[in-house]
Amino acid sequence: MIIRKLASVLPTRLRKLLTRQLGRKDAHRRALDAEMAIIRSSGYFDAAFYLRQNLDVAEADVDPLDHYLRHGWREKRHPSRFAGVLEEFHSNPDLRTVLDKFGVCDDWLQPADRRALPNENAVRELVRGTQFSNKFDFSLEPDGSTRRLGEAIMHIAAKKPSITGSKGESPDVSIIIPVYGQTHFVLNCLDSLAEHSSRYNAEVIVIDDASPKQTESQRLGEIPWIRYIRRAQNSGFLDTCNEAAQHAVGKTLVLLNSDTRVVDSWLDELMDSFAVFPDAGLIGSMLINEDGTLQEAGGIYWDDGSAWNYGRNDDPNDPKYCFARRVDYCSAAAIAVPTTVWRRVGGFDPEFRPAYAEDADLAFRIRQEGLETWYQPLSKVIHYEGMTHGRDLSKGGKAYQVANMAKFKNRWAAILKTHGTSGVNVINAANRCAKKRLLVIDSITPTPDQDSGSFITEKMIRAYQELGYAITFVPQNAYRWVERYSADLQRLGVECLYDPFCTSIEQVVTLHPDFDAILAYRFGVLSQVYDLLRQQLPLARLIFHNVDLHYLREQREAELHQDQAQLSAAKITQSMELEVIAKSDCNIVHTAVEAAIIREQVPIDNIIEFPYISEVHRTGRLFDDRRDIMFLGGFAHVPNIDGILDFHENVWPKIISKLPDDAQLLIVGADPTKEVLALAGARTTVTGYVEELEPWFDRARVFVAPLRYGAGIKGKLIQSLSFGVPSVATSVAAEGIGLTSDREAIIADNADDFANAVVELYGDREKWGELRKAGFDLVEKNYSWNRCLELCQRALDVADATWVKRIDHQRKRRLETILADDGRI
Repeated sequence: MIIRKLASVLPTRLRKLLTRQLGRKDAHRRALDAEMAIIRSSGYFDAAFYLRQNLDVAEADVDPLDHYLRHGWREKRHPSRFAGVLEEFHSNPDLRTVLDKFGVCDDWLQPADRRALPNENAVRELVRGTQFSNKFDFSLEPDGSTRRLGEAIMHIAAKKPSITGSKGESPDVSIIIPVYGQTHFVLNCLDSLAEHSSRYNAEVIVIDDASPKQTESQRLGEIPWIRYIRRAQNSGFLDTCNEAAQHAVGKTLVLLNSDTRVVDSWLDELMDSFAVFPDAGLIGSMLINEDGTLQEAGGIYWDDGSAWNYGRNDDPNDPKYCFARRVDYCSAAAIAVPTTVWRRVGGFDPEFRPAYAEDADLAFRIRQEGLETWYQPLSKVIHYEGMTHGRDLSKGGKAYQVANMAKFKNRWAAILKTHGTSGVNVINAANRCAKKRLLVIDSITPTPDQDSGSFITEKMIRAYQELGYAITFVPQNAYRWVERYSADLQRLGVECLYDPFCTSIEQVVTLHPDFDAILAYRFGVLSQVYDLLRQQLPLARLIFHNVDLHYLREQREAELHQDQAQLSAAKITQSMELEVIAKSDCNIVHTAVEAAIIREQVPIDNIIEFPYISEVHRTGRLFDDRRDIMFLGGFAHVPNIDGILDFHENVWPKIISKLPDDAQLLIVGADPTKEVLALAGARTTVTGYVEELEPWFDRARVFVAPLRYGAGIKGKLIQSLSFGVPSVATSVAAEGIGLTSDREAIIADNADDFANAVVELYGDREKWGELRKAGFDLVEKNYSWNRCLELCQRALDVADATWVKRIDHQRKRRLETILADDGRI
């Protein structure tokens, strides 16, 4: 102001110059204000939280966002109450442009090796909730304002949610949202449902338990994609849910509190779990607090009738909360129950009116019906807890919690007496259904859609689950949560350990000192941890699965290339590999050839031949529908690179002129090298990783497996048989599968024979059909799921017998030593 007054008395030229500069400054300030407005509305910066946490800023009476952008980020002050939001804030592409204008650097926030964690999508949903409340001037507090209510309702009414779209004659799911006041929370919940995507068709029932602000709550009926029901008289959560269930027409009932927001994939993960766990009668979601911490990972009931929300206020990314488990109960804030099960048990028991303990009682009554309650952490819900009844146990609806827990204890006393003392051995209590434990150790997290070794690992994990084992998986050479692949295991109920929560095998055995058995893959992995495992887990039976004989593969490659140095290295590998085999309680190999080679060098009888696992895929595409030649293999495996490069150089030129002009060579598989990518051309397609193999096998008339060296069973060849694509393979590729040449496949080793076999098979419809049928028969006979279960159990039996012999031998040796030292023998 003073500067502007001064400008009025300056000479005209100086006055114009100063006025122009002031104008530029004002324009710049307005531009910065506009940029800051983008951040304010984004939900990533919480001004009230920033002032509460930084009293110096509050006392200075400065704009908290301005302070953060100028100073706070350098001082590592947190911009939000949401745990985990910092990296989201600084990596959001829309906000990054704005932050760059203020010079905000995020190098210290996001190291180059930043690693993903399971609950990043929940952080994004927390921010969306704040964005919604900011947009309509709501406050996500119990007594929050409902200003601009009409605008919010119109906004939600205009949505066309995909989950309520027409996907069938009747909905798969009835989502029941009980409401008592708190309209701003209901709208926040509906906002998340309006944007939610799912493969399931849902009806959304909002049932109003006679809310006191009738004119406000009744406006929910203006939203066309929900069914709004208002009860004549208020009687509480329990009766409201039971009444809504009578109106529901979905095959599954999903109860969802009004003070929630659903996270991406919430409904799909919840519903898909019934297929994963066919004995489930109730499945609940992970509940996350409004600050991003964990609210509940399933519930625990103790012998005194008290209940715990497992993991409350802990980090929701901790591995112990991130895998599906059978649990005592799940809070009804977000649960799914098949409608037939709900009606069979009679829904919530009116004995627990108006609310509290009714959800645990429901889970226990479902258990009485022979069904199970499962917690599925991949289904996530933000729960602004206590908004409908508050948190004071002495008054209001919350007062019923104490009385109803006493009723629950009396009803289920016989079961609860086995549940342990409150707060003692919490992890064991949370996993009380895990009667047997298996530790699985591999180099990295399995990628079963990319390599056959991972495919076998994943299938064996599922087999041991079916045999009653709770599985803990350790990626010994890369303690990381791998997006998609770790989640695939966690969804099935496998505990996956990863940093920063677990970074060593020492931490693993401290966490679970009670493993009954160990399944370890690859000698290079087991040799790292063998001594510690034997010392810390002396009772655990050790099963070793080497995938293939590494030294044999190295030896064959060295002989092929006549490399003496490589041959010497293979000798070292041989010594190390055979030592690990000799020390294990059971050894799994894929072929009789490898079993015989081992027995020649190590006189042991604890070897199990475990072939590949596959299912027959009988597609409708027959001989005339197929045109191409196909190769399949992950190119992180060197023999696959060698095989396809040699084939393309020495065999493909002999074939291509004898095929139709539109026939192609399909090279399918993850991680192709530069040399493999360079093979792509007019008649050659290099796909890289593909999600589904069936479309590529459906194009192929002949499959080729031109491997020149390697060891173990070749999953690619069994997959070709299972998809009904007759194959031409080298003897190395066919090793151990049990193929007879000209019956299930054609075996050829030199380039001319291989090329002639491909051309002959490509043009002979009758022979093609015979090989296809024989291939199907071979897969069904030798590689079925039942055979897998049988061999997994046999491996346990062999390991147990070997362990007993070893312990008995060690006992005798100790006794002999004692007697010898005493001079008695």
